[in-house]
Amino acid sequence: MKEGNAQRFSGNLSSGMVASKFLLEGPIIKDRTSFLISGRRSMMDIYPTFVSSILTDLGGLETAAKDIYLRDYYFYDLNAKINHRFSDKDKLFVSYYQSKDVYNRNNPQANRLNSKNWGNKTAALRWTHLFDSQLFGAFTAYRTQYTYHSIYGDYYADSLGSTENSQAFKTGLRETAAKLDFDYSQNKHRFNFGMQYIQQQMVPEISRILKENLTSIARLDTTIGQTVQTHTGILYFDDELAITKHLTLNAGLRFSGHLTQGKLYPNLMPRMALSYQWSNGFLVKGSYSRMTQNIHLLSDNWSGSPSDLWVPSTKNTAPELSSQWVAGFYYPLSASFSIEVEGFYKTMNHLIDFKAGSSFLTNQSSWEDKVVGGKGVARGLELQIKKEQGKLTGFLSYTLSKSERTFSELNQGKTFLFSFDRLHDISISAMYQINKNWSLGANWVYASGQPFTLAESHYMVYIEPMQRVSYYSSINNYRLPAYHRLDLSVNYTKQMKHWGYGFNMGIYNAYNRKNAYYLDGTPEGFAPVTLFGILPYLSLSINF
Repeated sequence: MKEGNAQRFSGNLSSGMVASKFLLEGPIIKDRTSFLISGRRSMMDIYPTFVSSILTDLGGLETAAKDIYLRDYYFYDLNAKINHRFSDKDKLFVSYYQSKDVYNRNNPQANRLNSKNWGNKTAALRWTHLFDSQLFGAFTAYRTQYTYHSIYGDYYADSLGSTENSQAFKTGLRETAAKLDFDYSQNKHRFNFGMQYIQQQMVPEISRILKENLTSIARLDTTIGQTVQTHTGILYFDDELAITKHLTLNAGLRFSGHLTQGKLYPNLMPRMALSYQWSNGFLVKGSYSRMTQNIHLLSDNWSGSPSDLWVPSTKNTAPELSSQWVAGFYYPLSASFSIEVEGFYKTMNHLIDFKAGSSFLTNQSSWEDKVVGGKGVARGLELQIKKEQGKLTGFLSYTLSKSERTFSELNQGKTFLFSFDRLHDISISAMYQINKNWSLGANWVYASGQPFTLAESHYMVYIEPMQRVSYYSSINNYRLPAYHRLDLSVNYTKQMKHWGYGFNMGIYNAYNRKNAYYLDGTPEGFAPVTLFGILPYLSLSINF
């Protein structure tokens, strides 16, 4: 986040059909203390009714769903920062960030509940000191809180009242940290070193909820993970060395000690990057890094409608470990065009997933009793071609990748696709500058559909009580349809001496692709649920 303007007041206001935003900055004490505050808020959920109806018809949704289309999602975020310059060597920064996303896809006609909300709050303080021309230091302390809540299920209403049968998932993560960072330069070396302390507290909770007449509430099969408080200490050191005019080496070592429930997990994480650049700009590079992650993501990925829960590392569940190798090259084809190619290979250990037949609410035991350990591999090739000069600018990027998981106790020990695997990912972006005021933009994206697990057949077992049994040939045996869309825009800006204005209009998802967000169960089977169809928009902005 940039520093506020310490010389004069300035700002930017923008209001549109998709989102509105603002930015204000200026001096509190000129040349000493400044502030900056900015915010955004999506507007699609507060469209006038007639606009929603028009867009619903364009989106091709059923008439009964008009009251929820475009009103089922919104987000906002807020940034605030104050910085003070004590001297040319000492500066203080205080900042605050808050965000929230809310998604509600409750469908009265289908008696379905599906809602999620998640958000962050972060407060930080940073002090920087320039010791001399070679040594720079920074002290940072912050407090952050992340919350995630989702609920899905069914509800019914009749002359006797109403009933709700749903499942709720909650995750709360609070983190407090302090760190010291130093940057020291000497001859051909640039050293970075420091230390960090992190204290985390996490409480995962899952509940099955039964409401009758929307008043009396019974919680069934509630699983509340034990509140886990962890402590992590980190020491790191790396050196960026210009070996020759063309050859650069960056090598470092990071030590992490993670203490949870009385058990210490020490990890040593080396990293190294080597690059060589010829005088014509051609550059080849390669790197290796070892990393650790102290929290795990558990998901129920049935029917493409995942429910996620973040859980901590414990005395029984070790932190995730990964090693990644990267190699590639960059070549400037001309003054305007460049091409970059990069390949990667990543291994992951200490991953967790549910045991066969288990899920969040199969019984009241802790989530730790329901999981098994495994490993994963991700590999891929990334290509990007850029044009950065001239009236027409833009880029084309393509990623071919595969991400897999292997658990000896799942899928008969056979490797299966990870839920967030994307075989193909394509982005094409173009901007044409007609003159200094007018420009045109176009963006097209394509991504392979998300893998999910779908039963291939069902049968009834005639025991008391009668049970329905589903047959699955393998985990993540199907994919959602591919995601793709085209966005078009027209932009106009006019800058005066002390202020300026502009407008931006366009069409999101211009050819009205019905991209599936997830699959929803119906009596006839599963039907794709889409979030946005075609969406025209207009925004106006002013700066001063």
